[in-house]
Amino acid sequence: MAKFFNTIRKKLIKQNEVRHYFLYALGEIVLVVIGILIALQINGWNQERKNRLEEEQYLARLHRDFEEAVRKQEEKMDWLNERLYQIEILVEVLNGREPQPEEIAGIDNAIASLWPTLRSMDRLVTLLEMRSNGKLQLIRDVDLRNALENFDLSADAYQKVIEKSLDLQLVYHKALIEPITTYKDFRTDPPGRTFAKYNLNELRANSSYKKAIEAKYWNLTLSKLQIKNHFDFTKEVKGKLTKAIKKNIEQPKAILPHQY
Repeated sequence: MAKFFNTIRKKLIKQNEVRHYFLYALGEIVLVVIGILIALQINGWNQERKNRLEEEQYLARLHRDFEEAVRKQEEKMDWLNERLYQIEILVEVLNGREPQPEEIAGIDNAIASLWPTLRSMDRLVTLLEMRSNGKLQLIRDVDLRNALENFDLSADAYQKVIEKSLDLQLVYHKALIEPITTYKDFRTDPPGRTFAKYNLNELRANSSYKKAIEAKYWNLTLSKLQIKNHFDFTKEVKGKLTKAIKKNIEQPKAILPHQY
């Protein structure tokens, strides 16, 4: 093809038809430009198709991560509610109320556990990956993308609650441990549960112990508020992911050229 065009160009020059030659040259330029534009368009279509496929894969992975995060946080909230209930009863008993038989096990657990440890939240692997490789911009849903960008802020606030709880645990550890004797029983299920030997009347008369228990109760109560906020935000992001995936499924797929 190139040889054909070169032959025509030489023929026009020999015939001294300069005007025709310039028209021919202009036509060549136009054809080249059109070819480049078509190639760029095809390349853009292919890149867009790759982006949409990658977005779908990331959305599916994020949804799985957030489903697991919601499940773990539900378990954490149940655990925290149970601990708070046990400590609340212990506070009442320390202030003079006689415990009911069905409350004894919970009171024993509240005393033996000293200061319930709030566990750090697992960071979401897919979200960390998308932050590090810049793939978060693949998500077209602006509302969802903003929620994902703000998720770490919520997680950081949650982490600060845990750190504060650990600080208070160190402050009150001595007051909580001195009046009791703890031991582990490996015959329990799960094995190695911690139990405590104590004299209830002595605990009632111990002002430092009562102050530590009340501090533990109020710290966990305030912690629960922040943990619930993070839990609610996690569920909100999961809902946005569900909608985004559904929207992608229902959205008609653009007919794009095959990849070259």
